[in-house]
Amino acid sequence: FIPTLLPICGQAQSLAAQRAVAAARGQAEVAAKSPAQPWREQAFAAAWRQTVDWPELQGDAHRMDVLGQVRRAPDDAARAAALAQTIPGLDAVQSLDQLLDWVRAGDCVAADVARRALGVGRPLAGVECMGEDALAALAREALAAEDFNAQDPVDGALEVGPLAMARDPLVAELQAELGTTVLARVLAQILDTRFICRALDSVAGAGEPKTNAWSTAGGVGVGRAMTSRGPVFHRVSLDGGAEDTVVDWRVMAPTDWHFAARGPVARALSQMDGDEAMKLLVASYDPCTPWSLRTGSGEGGESA
Repeated sequence: FIPTLLPICGQAQSLAAQRAVAAARGQAEVAAKSPAQPWREQAFAAAWRQTVDWPELQGDAHRMDVLGQVRRAPDDAARAAALAQTIPGLDAVQSLDQLLDWVRAGDCVAADVARRALGVGRPLAGVECMGEDALAALAREALAAEDFNAQDPVDGALEVGPLAMARDPLVAELQAELGTTVLARVLAQILDTRFICRALDSVAGAGEPKTNAWSTAGGVGVGRAMTSRGPVFHRVSLDGGAEDTVVDWRVMAPTDWHFAARGPVARALSQMDGDEAMKLLVASYDPCTPWSLRTGSGEGGESA
Protein backbone atom coordinates (compact mmCIF):
# COMPACT_ATOMS: atom_id res chain seq x y z
CA PHE A 1 0.00 0.00 0.00
CA ILE A 2 2.99 2.36 0.39
CA PRO A 3 3.29 3.17 -3.36
CA THR A 4 -0.44 4.08 -3.30
CA LEU A 5 -0.03 6.43 -0.33
CA LEU A 6 3.32 7.80 -1.51
CA PRO A 7 3.33 7.41 -5.31
CA ILE A 8 6.31 9.70 -6.01
CA CYS A 9 9.32 7.33 -6.01
CA GLY A 10 6.84 4.73 -4.76
CA GLN A 11 9.17 1.74 -5.16
CA ALA A 12 11.89 3.42 -3.12
CA GLN A 13 9.32 4.44 -0.50
CA SER A 14 8.07 0.85 -0.31
CA LEU A 15 11.59 -0.57 -0.03
CA ALA A 16 12.53 1.87 2.74
CA ALA A 17 9.32 0.97 4.59
CA GLN A 18 9.94 -2.78 4.30
CA ARG A 19 13.48 -2.31 5.58
CA ALA A 20 12.26 -0.23 8.52
CA VAL A 21 9.72 -2.86 9.56
CA ALA A 22 12.30 -5.66 9.24
CA ALA A 23 14.80 -3.69 11.35
CA ALA A 24 12.14 -3.03 14.00
CA ARG A 25 11.52 -6.78 14.17
CA GLY A 26 15.25 -7.56 14.34
CA GLN A 27 15.18 -9.27 10.96
CA ALA A 28 17.69 -9.19 8.11
CA GLU A 29 17.75 -6.24 5.73
CA VAL A 30 15.30 -6.47 2.85
CA ALA A 31 16.94 -6.43 -0.57
CA ALA A 32 15.59 -4.88 -3.74
CA LYS A 33 13.87 -7.37 -6.04
CA SER A 34 16.71 -7.00 -8.54
CA PRO A 35 19.91 -4.91 -8.75
CA ALA A 36 18.32 -2.80 -11.48
CA GLN A 37 15.05 -2.05 -9.69
CA PRO A 38 16.17 1.14 -7.87
CA TRP A 39 17.82 2.49 -11.01
CA ARG A 40 14.75 2.03 -13.19
CA GLU A 41 12.67 4.27 -10.94
CA GLN A 42 15.48 6.81 -10.68
CA ALA A 43 15.79 6.83 -14.47
CA PHE A 44 12.11 7.70 -14.84
CA ALA A 45 12.39 10.48 -12.23
CA ALA A 46 15.45 11.94 -13.98
CA ALA A 47 13.66 11.70 -17.33
CA TRP A 48 10.62 13.49 -15.89
CA ARG A 49 12.85 16.36 -14.79
CA GLN A 50 14.38 16.66 -18.25
CA THR A 51 11.20 16.19 -20.29
CA VAL A 52 8.48 17.81 -18.15
CA ASP A 53 9.75 19.99 -15.29
CA TRP A 54 12.61 21.74 -17.06
CA PRO A 55 10.73 22.33 -20.35
CA GLU A 56 7.98 23.96 -18.25
CA LEU A 57 10.61 26.15 -16.62
CA GLN A 58 11.76 27.15 -20.11
CA GLY A 59 8.25 27.72 -21.43
CA ASP A 60 8.71 24.81 -23.86
CA ALA A 61 6.54 21.81 -24.71
CA HIS A 62 6.88 18.57 -22.80
CA ARG A 63 8.93 15.77 -24.41
CA MET A 64 6.47 12.97 -23.72
CA ASP A 65 7.94 10.90 -26.54
CA VAL A 66 11.27 10.61 -24.72
CA LEU A 67 9.59 10.05 -21.35
CA GLY A 68 7.56 7.24 -22.91
CA GLN A 69 10.69 5.62 -24.31
CA VAL A 70 12.26 5.56 -20.85
CA ARG A 71 9.12 4.07 -19.29
CA ARG A 72 8.44 1.48 -21.98
CA ALA A 73 12.02 0.45 -22.76
CA PRO A 74 12.27 -3.32 -23.36
CA ASP A 75 15.44 -3.65 -21.27
CA ASP A 76 17.79 -1.61 -19.11
CA ALA A 77 20.27 -0.89 -21.91
CA ALA A 78 17.47 0.59 -23.99
CA ARG A 79 16.25 2.53 -20.95
CA ALA A 80 19.72 3.98 -20.41
CA ALA A 81 19.95 4.92 -24.10
CA ALA A 82 16.55 6.63 -23.98
CA LEU A 83 17.53 8.64 -20.89
CA ALA A 84 20.88 9.57 -22.47
CA GLN A 85 18.96 11.39 -25.23
CA THR A 86 18.25 14.14 -22.68
CA ILE A 87 21.99 14.83 -22.16
CA PRO A 88 23.56 14.29 -25.63
CA GLY A 89 27.34 14.37 -25.66
CA LEU A 90 27.73 14.39 -21.87
CA ASP A 91 29.14 10.88 -21.67
CA ALA A 92 32.41 12.07 -23.19
CA VAL A 93 32.88 14.88 -20.66
CA GLN A 94 35.80 14.18 -18.32
CA SER A 95 36.60 17.52 -16.65
CA LEU A 96 34.92 20.63 -15.32
CA ASP A 97 36.20 22.69 -18.26
CA GLN A 98 34.69 20.19 -20.69
CA LEU A 99 31.45 20.27 -18.71
CA LEU A 100 31.22 24.06 -18.96
CA ASP A 101 32.00 23.84 -22.69
CA TRP A 102 29.15 21.33 -22.99
CA VAL A 103 26.83 23.79 -21.23
CA ARG A 104 27.79 26.65 -23.55
CA ALA A 105 27.42 24.62 -26.75
CA GLY A 106 24.76 22.09 -25.77
CA ASP A 107 21.53 21.78 -27.75
CA CYS A 108 19.17 20.30 -25.16
CA VAL A 109 16.93 21.52 -22.37
CA ALA A 110 19.47 20.50 -19.70
CA ALA A 111 22.15 22.72 -21.24
CA ASP A 112 19.59 25.52 -21.68
CA VAL A 113 18.71 25.46 -17.98
CA ALA A 114 22.38 25.34 -17.02
CA ARG A 115 23.10 28.36 -19.24
CA ARG A 116 20.35 30.30 -17.46
CA ALA A 117 21.91 29.32 -14.13
CA LEU A 118 25.31 30.68 -15.20
CA GLY A 119 24.27 34.19 -14.25
CA VAL A 120 22.47 33.42 -11.00
CA GLY A 121 24.10 34.85 -7.96
CA ARG A 122 26.88 34.24 -5.55
CA PRO A 123 27.54 31.00 -3.67
CA LEU A 124 24.87 30.33 -1.06
CA ALA A 125 25.12 28.89 2.43
CA GLY A 126 27.02 25.72 1.82
CA VAL A 127 26.50 22.05 1.37
CA GLU A 128 29.25 19.49 1.47
CA CYS A 129 29.58 16.71 -1.08
CA MET A 130 29.09 14.14 1.63
CA GLY A 131 28.23 10.94 -0.21
CA GLU A 132 25.43 8.51 0.55
CA ASP A 133 26.95 6.89 3.63
CA ALA A 134 27.69 10.22 5.33
CA LEU A 135 24.13 11.36 4.68
CA ALA A 136 22.87 8.14 6.24
CA ALA A 137 25.04 8.73 9.32
CA LEU A 138 23.53 12.19 9.79
CA ALA A 139 20.04 10.81 9.30
CA ARG A 140 20.73 8.03 11.81
CA GLU A 141 21.48 10.65 14.47
CA ALA A 142 18.47 12.80 13.59
CA LEU A 143 16.00 9.92 13.41
CA ALA A 144 17.09 8.57 16.80
CA ALA A 145 15.29 11.47 18.50
CA GLU A 146 11.85 10.36 19.68
CA ASP A 147 10.24 13.66 18.67
CA PHE A 148 11.96 13.89 15.28
CA ASN A 149 10.05 16.09 12.81
CA ALA A 150 11.24 15.98 9.21
CA GLN A 151 9.51 19.29 8.52
CA ASP A 152 11.39 21.11 11.28
CA PRO A 153 14.55 19.31 12.40
CA VAL A 154 16.18 20.67 15.55
CA ASP A 155 19.40 21.73 13.83
CA GLY A 156 17.84 22.81 10.54
CA ALA A 157 17.19 20.64 7.51
CA LEU A 158 20.00 19.18 5.45
CA GLU A 159 20.50 19.25 1.71
CA VAL A 160 20.53 15.66 0.47
CA GLY A 161 20.19 15.90 -3.33
CA PRO A 162 22.65 15.14 -6.15
CA LEU A 163 25.12 17.83 -5.04
CA ALA A 164 25.33 16.31 -1.55
CA MET A 165 25.27 12.70 -2.80
CA ALA A 166 28.08 13.39 -5.29
CA ARG A 167 27.58 10.08 -7.08
CA ASP A 168 29.26 11.23 -10.31
CA PRO A 169 33.01 11.82 -9.80
CA LEU A 170 32.83 15.31 -11.34
CA VAL A 171 30.35 16.60 -8.73
CA ALA A 172 32.93 17.11 -5.99
CA GLU A 173 35.15 19.00 -8.43
CA LEU A 174 32.41 21.33 -9.61
CA GLN A 175 31.33 22.08 -6.03
CA ALA A 176 34.90 22.88 -5.06
CA GLU A 177 35.29 25.24 -8.02
CA LEU A 178 31.80 26.78 -8.26
CA GLY A 179 30.72 26.72 -4.63
CA THR A 180 27.14 26.07 -3.60
CA THR A 181 25.55 27.96 -6.47
CA VAL A 182 22.39 27.31 -8.43
CA LEU A 183 24.65 26.37 -11.35
CA ALA A 184 26.51 23.79 -9.25
CA ARG A 185 23.24 22.24 -8.16
CA VAL A 186 21.81 22.12 -11.69
CA LEU A 187 25.02 20.58 -13.03
CA ALA A 188 24.98 18.02 -10.22
CA GLN A 189 21.49 16.98 -11.33
CA ILE A 190 22.66 16.68 -14.93
CA LEU A 191 25.72 14.64 -13.92
CA ASP A 192 23.55 12.42 -11.74
CA THR A 193 21.44 11.68 -14.81
CA ARG A 194 24.62 10.44 -16.47
CA PHE A 195 25.42 8.36 -13.40
CA ILE A 196 21.97 6.72 -13.56
CA CYS A 197 22.47 5.94 -17.26
CA ARG A 198 25.76 4.23 -16.48
CA ALA A 199 24.28 2.35 -13.53
CA LEU A 200 21.54 0.94 -15.75
CA ASP A 201 24.13 -0.14 -18.29
CA SER A 202 26.12 -1.98 -15.62
CA VAL A 203 23.91 -2.67 -12.59
CA ALA A 204 26.37 -5.22 -11.23
CA GLY A 205 28.88 -2.45 -10.64
CA ALA A 206 26.43 0.11 -9.25
CA GLY A 207 24.79 -1.55 -6.29
CA GLU A 208 23.08 0.13 -3.37
CA PRO A 209 24.92 1.42 -0.30
CA LYS A 210 25.89 -1.43 2.02
CA THR A 211 23.81 -0.52 5.08
CA ASN A 212 20.20 0.43 4.42
CA ALA A 213 18.47 -0.48 7.68
CA TRP A 214 19.14 -0.25 11.39
CA SER A 215 17.36 -0.14 14.75
CA THR A 216 17.52 2.96 16.97
CA ALA A 217 15.83 1.28 19.97
CA GLY A 218 13.84 -1.82 20.81
CA GLY A 219 11.00 -2.16 18.35
CA VAL A 220 12.11 0.89 16.33
CA GLY A 221 13.59 0.43 12.87
CA VAL A 222 14.82 2.75 10.14
CA GLY A 223 15.01 1.87 6.46
CA ARG A 224 16.69 3.75 3.64
CA ALA A 225 16.30 3.65 -0.13
CA MET A 226 17.77 5.88 -2.81
CA THR A 227 15.88 8.17 -5.17
CA SER A 228 17.14 10.57 -7.83
CA ARG A 229 16.52 13.43 -5.39
CA GLY A 230 18.41 11.85 -2.51
CA PRO A 231 17.82 9.18 0.14
CA VAL A 232 14.39 8.56 1.63
CA PHE A 233 14.11 7.20 5.18
CA HIS A 234 11.21 5.54 6.99
CA ARG A 235 11.19 5.13 10.77
CA VAL A 236 8.73 2.61 12.21
CA SER A 237 7.90 1.89 15.86
CA LEU A 238 6.15 -1.40 16.61
CA ASP A 239 4.22 -2.37 19.73
CA GLY A 240 6.45 -4.71 21.72
CA GLY A 241 3.49 -6.91 22.60
CA ALA A 242 2.17 -7.25 19.09
CA GLU A 243 4.87 -6.98 16.46
CA ASP A 244 2.50 -6.12 13.64
CA THR A 245 0.93 -3.13 15.40
CA VAL A 246 2.44 0.15 14.25
CA VAL A 247 2.46 2.81 16.98
CA ASP A 248 4.46 5.45 15.07
CA TRP A 249 5.59 5.88 11.46
CA ARG A 250 7.61 8.81 10.15
CA VAL A 251 9.07 9.55 6.73
CA MET A 252 11.99 11.76 5.82
CA ALA A 253 12.08 12.42 2.07
CA PRO A 254 14.40 14.82 0.20
CA THR A 255 11.65 17.36 -0.56
CA ASP A 256 10.62 17.37 3.11
CA TRP A 257 14.05 18.52 4.19
CA HIS A 258 14.80 20.77 1.25
CA PHE A 259 11.55 22.72 1.63
CA ALA A 260 11.23 22.67 5.42
CA ALA A 261 10.51 25.97 7.15
CA ARG A 262 14.16 26.25 8.18
CA GLY A 263 15.49 24.22 5.30
CA PRO A 264 18.05 25.04 2.61
CA VAL A 265 15.53 26.47 0.12
CA ALA A 266 14.11 28.92 2.66
CA ARG A 267 17.61 29.92 3.72
CA ALA A 268 18.76 30.40 0.13
CA LEU A 269 15.69 32.37 -0.97
CA SER A 270 16.37 34.87 1.80
CA GLN A 271 19.71 35.64 0.08
CA MET A 272 18.35 36.11 -3.46
CA ASP A 273 16.61 38.81 -5.45
CA GLY A 274 14.44 38.53 -8.56
CA ASP A 275 11.79 36.03 -9.62
CA GLU A 276 13.97 34.51 -12.35
CA ALA A 277 16.79 33.65 -9.96
CA MET A 278 14.36 32.36 -7.34
CA LYS A 279 12.57 30.08 -9.82
CA LEU A 280 15.88 28.61 -10.94
CA LEU A 281 16.86 28.10 -7.32
CA VAL A 282 13.67 26.16 -6.54
CA ALA A 283 14.08 24.08 -9.71
CA SER A 284 17.66 23.29 -8.72
CA TYR A 285 16.27 21.39 -5.71
CA ASP A 286 13.97 19.33 -7.98
CA PRO A 287 10.80 19.36 -5.81
CA CYS A 288 8.66 16.24 -6.19
CA THR A 289 5.38 18.20 -6.06
CA PRO A 290 3.88 20.99 -8.16
CA TRP A 291 5.03 24.41 -6.99
CA SER A 292 4.61 28.11 -7.63
CA LEU A 293 6.54 31.14 -6.47
CA ARG A 294 4.99 34.41 -5.31
CA THR A 295 6.90 37.40 -4.04
CA GLY A 296 5.56 40.59 -2.58
CA SER A 297 5.96 43.30 -0.02
CA GLY A 298 3.92 43.24 3.17
CA GLU A 299 4.16 44.52 6.69
CA GLY A 300 7.10 42.24 7.33
CA GLY A 301 8.94 43.39 4.21
CA GLU A 302 9.81 41.15 1.29
CA SER A 303 8.49 37.62 1.43
CA ALA A 304 8.64 34.60 -0.87
